[in-house]
Amino acid sequence: MDLLQEYSANFILLITDTAIVWRAWALWAENRLINWTLLIILLADIGISIAHSVF
Repeated sequence: MDLLQEYSANFILLITDTAIVWRAWALWAENRLINWTLLIILLADIGISIAHSVF
């Protein structure tokens, strides 16, 4: 049961982080530097969440 709670918590955090990145992307749609930075940060967040769930 603890494993399911941990996966659920990580999944909810990824959803909220994705929503925040999407909102920031909408604000600065024309700025490619910010868009790439947001994408890199989101990918790093996904990787860290997966690593945290596995280990």
